[in-house]
Formats: sequence, structure tokens, C-alpha cells
Amino acid sequence: MRNRDFESRFCGHRAVMHGHIIQDGILWGTLEPCVFDHPGQWTQNEHIFIENLLSLLPNHVKEYVMKVQIDELEQPS
Repeated sequence: MRNRDFESRFCGHRAVMHGHIIQDGILWGTLEPCVFDHPGQWTQNEHIFIENLLSLLPNHVKEYVMKVQIDELEQPS
């Protein structure tokens, strides 16, 4: 995490992870699981779950981002 104080004060996160969604060397998004109601420490099983989930997301996120960009280009200005 880059700035724990900022995350805590302005986002309300009490425990947060940042996972990069990367495909073909391009960052398509981030996955940010977090806890708001109490301080927390992520377990090894939770880390493994997030890592496994991150491996499933890149194709879907890339397709979604590309579709949104195409839809925005087709919108009349």
C-alpha cells in the first residue's frame, strides 16, 4: 500500500490489498479487496484466493475496458 494514512482517513479502509490486473504487459485495472468495519490482517488463504482470482480476471477486464472505450467513441458528442 502506498499511503496507509490516506487510505484509512479518506477511504475508511481498515485492511486493504491492491492486486494488479495485467495482460500482455498492460495494466487493465486493479482489484482492491478491503475491510471497513474493523482492523484486519489478511490470512495466507485470503492472499492465495486473491492471487487465484487475479489470474482469472485479465481477459474479462480487458474485454470490458475495450468495449466501454468503443461504446464511448460511438456516442454522439
